[in-house]
Amino acid sequence: MITRNDAFRVTMRDTKSYCGILLDDNNRKPICRLRFNHSQKYLGLFTNKNEDKVEIECVDDIFNHSERLKAVIGEYEGGKVEVEEEKSTGGIVDNG
Repeated sequence: MITRNDAFRVTMRDTKSYCGILLDDNNRKPICRLRFNHSQKYLGLFTNKNEDKVEIECVDDIFNHSERLKAVIGEYEGGKVEVEEEKSTGGIVDNG
């Protein structure tokens, strides 16, 4: 698990459709995606390399998903992190 001292390992890459937050500046280690280009904002959360888009109202809503974000990093670090139930009021959007 990374700590505050390892925060330098978290990087951002802006693309045309989203802002990618990556571990170790590696496209194969996405932590989340910020989709803020439209009126409805989404946070892209990953589970086993699959992205779920969650509606958010403001940037502060990202904190409601901290356990899931930690779990993603834990997977990349070779361990599993137990995820507590999220407190989000936003729903997950079907990617299909």
